[in-house]
Amino acid sequence: SCNIGAAGALALWHYVKATKAPLEVVDIRDNNVGLGRVVEGMEQALLQKPSIRAVGFDFSRDALIEASRLVAEDPERYHLHSPSLLDISGCNITDQDAPAVVSLLLRVSVTASINLCNNELTDYGADLLMTVLDANDCIEAIATAGNHCQAAILVRENDHRLNVWACLYPSHTVNFEYQSDFDDAGIIYFLGTHGRTRPYQNPCKNGQVLVSSSEGKVKQQYAAVVGRERQGCAIYYKQHAWFCIDFGAGRTVAPSAYTLRHGREDGTDALRNWEFQGSTDGKTWTTIKTHEADPGLTGAWSTCTWLLDANPAIPKGFQMVRIRKTGLNSSGKEHIHLGGFEVYGDFFFE
Repeated sequence: SCNIGAAGALALWHYVKATKAPLEVVDIRDNNVGLGRVVEGMEQALLQKPSIRAVGFDFSRDALIEASRLVAEDPERYHLHSPSLLDISGCNITDQDAPAVVSLLLRVSVTASINLCNNELTDYGADLLMTVLDANDCIEAIATAGNHCQAAILVRENDHRLNVWACLYPSHTVNFEYQSDFDDAGIIYFLGTHGRTRPYQNPCKNGQVLVSSSEGKVKQQYAAVVGRERQGCAIYYKQHAWFCIDFGAGRTVAPSAYTLRHGREDGTDALRNWEFQGSTDGKTWTTIKTHEADPGLTGAWSTCTWLLDANPAIPKGFQMVRIRKTGLNSSGKEHIHLGGFEVYGDFFFE
């Protein structure tokens, strides 16, 4: 930390090569040395000084590009012996730099996690980085929070070396606040991204939630109930029909708002009378909100959001919630059509 600059660093490497002192570690971090010729000088010093075990220097965006060039020239020679957490956060790394990052991380030969937070990567760059996880078992996880991509951390599917959610959310509680209908700030969307660790997929299809219904003829797949596309799921000719969303054992939701999408393209048969309910065991249900002649859903694929009062009797909320029809729909029929559901509030997990 002496601000020696690039010229000073080059002079230092000449000294390292010439001295007979048994140097083992050279640390030039926080010296504003830049890279380019400095890295080349470091390589020459290492070749001529076998006693040196490690060299410390600032790992910037330029360092990534220079190091990737060296790796590309002689991939069998270079390996990146990283610490357990390799921190390259806040280096202004972009999608254009992602191939260089990938080429380096493929050379990591000790178990490590990578901190790429607060850079400029988009989903394209995150997809490239996922190839590292597929190809190099030494990389446990790649943190990408604070970038322009959906995922806050990249992990392998079914890799149990990390409790990723506990790392991301140490309090085991995540709060979600409503912004707009079917935004990316709700719990269903969160589960669709495996807790912001992967690109979005319908959470019913990726196993993060279980959707069920009362007995009755179901026309479409249950996934449409929690989907984001314009597809519907229906139950016909059944009084008090319901759709239930189960968040899974060890997970509960204390809802502050919820959103529905009508499940018909012609706008008919919209919900008018129903209850939004919650349960911790699937047997005893608590009515959170009652709707009577509610015109919120009007029109094809229409959406509406309702704010909810907190329930102090159940501070950690419910493992399951359901939409239970209590009367006729807008067409005077017993049918129930849903094409989307989202919920906000506090999400608790074990």
